[in-house]
Amino acid sequence: MVFFTGVFVFSAQVLVYAYVTHYYPASVRGTALGPASGIGRIGSIVGPSITGALVTAGIGQPWGFCFFAAVAVLGFLAVLTLPRAAGSVPAAFE
Repeated sequence: MVFFTGVFVFSAQVLVYAYVTHYYPASVRGTALGPASGIGRIGSIVGPSITGALVTAGIGQPWGFCFFAAVAVLGFLAVLTLPRAAGSVPAAFE
């Protein structure tokens, strides 16, 4: 089970790279990839730390799921702010 979770999490981060390179023009692609990979790496550090703290406190079973579900909802809301079509970047990048 842990193996499959790791596979899907790793695949999701690779899809973020593909999404960013597809939707942003070459002139800002490096700038866009930096924050995208940084946020992914921060999540890979913070997630296990919070999980360890919840398990150590003895509340990992109900609250671990709630925490990661809340993070997933925040991620979904962030995706809603992304451009809908290739080349339609925010005005600040034009």
